[in-house]
Amino acid sequence: REVTRLDQIITQFLRALRPSQPSLETRKLGGVLEETLAFLQQEIKDRDVLVEVEQADDLPATRIDPNQMKQAFFNIIRNAIQVMPNGGLLKINLGFNDRFVFIAFTDTGPGIPAGDLGAIFEPYFTTKNEGSGLGLMIVQRIIRDHGGELEVHSEPDAGTTFTLYLPREEARVR
Repeated sequence: REVTRLDQIITQFLRALRPSQPSLETRKLGGVLEETLAFLQQEIKDRDVLVEVEQADDLPATRIDPNQMKQAFFNIIRNAIQVMPNGGLLKINLGFNDRFVFIAFTDTGPGIPAGDLGAIFEPYFTTKNEGSGLGLMIVQRIIRDHGGELEVHSEPDAGTTFTLYLPREEARVR
């Protein structure tokens, strides 16, 4: 386990130092989310976290790099389940508006202290004993490289929501 943990830290560190341009293809976020949840299935089960996914029926496709998007989803989901060590609920909502396809991850964890909110995307900032402090910085970079936006809302003792907005394929500005 220690070797795996160190390998993950080194991999994230290298991705942070050498960001690559996304290799875009037209995909629906729901499929990428399913693959990510399948990969994390055992850890989710071990932590007694219930995952609820709600998706709009007519969710449009968007142009993404599926591997980079899986990494972004992985980092957010893993953070969420780690802040709920005794179980909890992770709600994932996929929707869209006239400009964006979005995916919102809402956990029932302790929330992010107001004083930490400004630093969560800084390199090496972590509140975990085993964290590298690179996960959210990588998420932010991936979303920006895709022309998207990232929003965070947190309430003390009520949980946190990370919402990723990605341009709709037909609304993409070159």
